[in-house]
Amino acid sequence: MRDLLPEFPAYADGVRIEHLLCQESGLRNYFGLLYYRAGWHPRRPPSADEVFEALCRVGSLNEKPGTKYQYCDSNYFLLARIVERLAGTRFGALAQSRILDPLGMRDSYFTDLPGQRRDHAEGYVDYALDLESPHKLRTVGSPRTAFQPVRLDYDHVGAEGLYASAHDLALLAKHILFPTLVAPETMRERILRARRVGSDGLGYGYGLNVGTYRGRRFIGHD
Repeated sequence: MRDLLPEFPAYADGVRIEHLLCQESGLRNYFGLLYYRAGWHPRRPPSADEVFEALCRVGSLNEKPGTKYQYCDSNYFLLARIVERLAGTRFGALAQSRILDPLGMRDSYFTDLPGQRRDHAEGYVDYALDLESPHKLRTVGSPRTAFQPVRLDYDHVGAEGLYASAHDLALLAKHILFPTLVAPETMRERILRARRVGSDGLGYGYGLNVGTYRGRRFIGHD
């Protein structure tokens, strides 16, 4: 990873691209670092550069790379940053030309492209009414709460930042099962093959949980 992201300290020397893809890098999760510890609020989110700077300043890993599966948003955020450096363009623009447009996903876009935001449904979360930061929810004595809209007005993508209609999501799911943009064997060996399988029968491919659940094949993401 440091060959492509040399800003990282030497402690990350053992982190490889494969570790990022399989959630085995041992890196710390920027979501927890910034939103729950540093006090950022989803309505006033950090920029992509601020996320990257924060990750570069962390002093150590959680685990030795390649030894443990640990879901971490930082992995796919950094993968998107690597793609941008190699391609010389924003991740959203490359995904648009290489994936979304060829699949006919006309109602999908990444939030890192200026002017791309259109009308879309907003999610809700049960935040404390006086919240300045989500970490206050962990204090003793729960404050009065209410469901409030979560407006994801950030420009960092990779682990998040994709909007899609239900129709477009179905197109993407169809492509995972019956690929046209990549060879079927590539999809089977990378996306749909788990590097390691847990006691619950589930593992992790490149970006998706795969395995068996109640005796049936499972492909998905929570």
